[in-house]
Order: sequence, then structure tokens, then C-alpha cells
Amino acid sequence: MIPSSPAAFAPLQEFLADKSWQGATVAHRGAWQGTAENSVAAVERAIALGVAFAEIDVQESRDGQLFCLHDMSLMRTAGLPVMPAALDWATLGTVRLRKGAGGPDAAFSDQTLPLFDQILETARGRIYLDIDAKSPVLLPAIAKAVRRHGMSDAVNVKLWATGPSEIAALRARLADLGLIAKPICFVGAGASDAVAGLLADVGAPMVEAFFEDWPQAEAFGARMMDAGRDIFVNTLDQIASTGLTDTHALQDADAVWGRLMRAGMRLMQTDLPEALQEHLGQTSLPAAAPAH
Repeated sequence: MIPSSPAAFAPLQEFLADKSWQGATVAHRGAWQGTAENSVAAVERAIALGVAFAEIDVQESRDGQLFCLHDMSLMRTAGLPVMPAALDWATLGTVRLRKGAGGPDAAFSDQTLPLFDQILETARGRIYLDIDAKSPVLLPAIAKAVRRHGMSDAVNVKLWATGPSEIAALRARLADLGLIAKPICFVGAGASDAVAGLLADVGAPMVEAFFEDWPQAEAFGARMMDAGRDIFVNTLDQIASTGLTDTHALQDADAVWGRLMRAGMRLMQTDLPEALQEHLGQTSLPAAAPAH
């Protein structure tokens, strides 16, 4: 459980260094139940639930405006068979988003596609952001926006890194931009020590990890706990490692989220943030990000 104390307002690096809390919720694309994913309302709902992190996707419009959307098409989320990167923001900013996971049967919400600046302003001083840059080319613009909103110490950026050289390059590139790196890695058989050692060498405070099976996850969790570094793990039904999914958590939360925490995996990304918050016993966590 995350303590309701001034430590919860610390910069992200200090928050992660605090080993007094056992688990934190990462709301996948915000807390979008009843509203639209990757929207201002989804971030506001995550904050209202006391969630520590909102995961947000970032793309760029044709005229260079950063906006928040996961898919490369607007079909699922807005019912429009177009690629948003081919449109100017004057058009994109009017696009209404469907509720929930979208699709043709989903009702439209009152939310429109948000600028990244709007999400940053909503989050500032209230919640950490886990940023999924849909292209590495966007990193300088993302860093500029983050600095403009005074949030360099309250966000991390994640990108896949499949080998030692990629992890080191990602860490160096993001450090030059003033951003906290979160490599996404597949930890295969017998690779726990090697990956953990590399993360320590490059100074990454956390890693998003995927595993083939539970013994690998458990071994890596132990290794990272010894190193004082955090593991970010998914329980999303579509991509959960080792079969520990949101659906199973609804049946037995301790067998999924509790098991992960006992293995040292404190950062859990879910499409069920309210249920995970209930499991953690958190109902009114103060704003997690640094106040400004």
C-alpha cells in the first residue's frame, strides 16, 4: 500500500526509491470506464481514484501538434476510418471519442481528442505519467512539452529495448533530454541476472518486463528487489505475462496482484484501476506527483 504521507508527493525517482509501499496502480490509458481512453476525463478519474500513474500514448499531427491516442487510426476510438497523423490539429481537435474500449457499439463520450499539453496540465502536481511515445522521433518534442509544464520529475518515457546496446542508448538519449527512461524488455530463460545488471549499469530505475513463465518472473523479481529497482508489469488481458490477468484478478485479486507484489513487482498496469485500488486498500491517496 502507498503511504498517505508527504513522500507520496516526491519526485518520481524518490517515490520509486521509497520501499515502504508494496504496490501502485498504473491506469492503462487512464481510468476510462464511463469515459474515453487517453482523455482528460480519464486522467481526472484516475486522480479521483487515487491512482499513482496514468499511462498515456502520444502521437503527432501533420502540423506538429502532440496529441494523445493509442491507435494509428481513429476507427475504434472515434468511428472515423482515417489516420490521425495525416490530419492537422484544427481537424483533430474536434474529434469526439467513444466511451470505454471504443468500437462500433460504444456510445460517444463528451470528450474530444486531447493535446498532450492538456494531459500534462491536468496531471501536473496530481499524478505521475507513464508515457508511451508512438515513435522515438517524438522524444525531443515530448521532452520540450514536459519541461514547459514543469513535469520532468513526474513522468517516465517507455520504449522497447531488445538488447544491451538498445537499453544503454535509450537511457543515454532520454537522460540528454531530461526524461526518466523505462526500458521495455523481454526477460527470457536465464536472463534475469544479465538484464538486472545492465539496468543497474545504465541507471534505469525501473523496467517494464515480459516473461515466458512464472519461475522467470519470480527470479527476476528477486534479482531486482536485491538491486533496489522496480518492475512494471502488465495484467492487461491481451498482453499479461504468465497468465496473471485482470479477468483472473476479478475472481481472486490476491492470486494475481497480491502474488505479483510478493514477488517484488510493485508497479501494475491494469484496465481495472478501481478494483486494484480496492485491493491495495487505497481510497483517497493524495496527489502523487510533485506540487508546483
